Amino acid sequence: MYPNLKWTESTSAAKREPHKKLVGLTLPITHPFWRVQYPGNLWNCKCGITNTDEPANGHLYGIIDDVPAPPAGLEGNPAFTGQIYSSNHPYVTNAHGGKKLAQIVKHFVNGVMLQYAKKKVNEWKNTLHEHNGLAVEAKNLTTGSLIILRKTAVTLEEHYGTADKLFYLTGLAKNVKSWKYLGWKRTKIGKNSEAKYFTYYRAKINGEPYCMHVKAHYTLKGEVLYCITKRDEQGIIKGPPKKE
Repeated sequence: MYPNLKWTESTSAAKREPHKKLVGLTLPITHPFWRVQYPGNLWNCKCGITNTDEPANGHLYGIIDDVPAPPAGLEGNPAFTGQIYSSNHPYVTNAHGGKKLAQIVKHFVNGVMLQYAKKKVNEWKNTLHEHNGLAVEAKNLTTGSLIILRKTAVTLEEHYGTADKLFYLTGLAKNVKSWKYLGWKRTKIGKNSEAKYFTYYRAKINGEPYCMHVKAHYTLKGEVLYCITKRDEQGIIKGPPKKE
């Protein structure tokens, strides 16, 4: 019923000359002109468009070819491309001083996930005993037991905490049984006074290998997770810890 499109006047007080010349232009919907030029293809353009059965009058508009090309990001009519902004938009090609948009989005998503993980871990740690935490028995541990404390979550956050690590912590009672023992290391005098020595284990988080730094606690009868890192600890002594 309405085979043509008609360009209507802008609602702006100050109207652009190139677009003023197009007011009243009527062309078939399938005309190639609409694939390049359309109301809204210049920033802040407030021109309109409407379906009509009025006859096409393109032959009366000799200025069609003189219309300026759309700026980067607005080329291509969304009705045909399905995109409001093209991939040439400066926010995509030059976001934050040249960083790729994917990196920016990833950083943002990681931040959101970390905040969510912190919230869930805070809810989880409040289910643990205030002082003694939760003891998990596991034959692959040098002491045979892992103590999961409330402050373990705080310590883990301070040591390069990520959403993956924090979520892993909430399932530690199950995850610890898959740890592979690497060795042990004496603690430095005056540092980590709660620890008799440190033990190290290999574990995977979402398929990625990590090194678990665990301290054998002086007062608690077991080992307490200290931090999780991607790097291997240097100077690890293989074999069972030397009892002193």
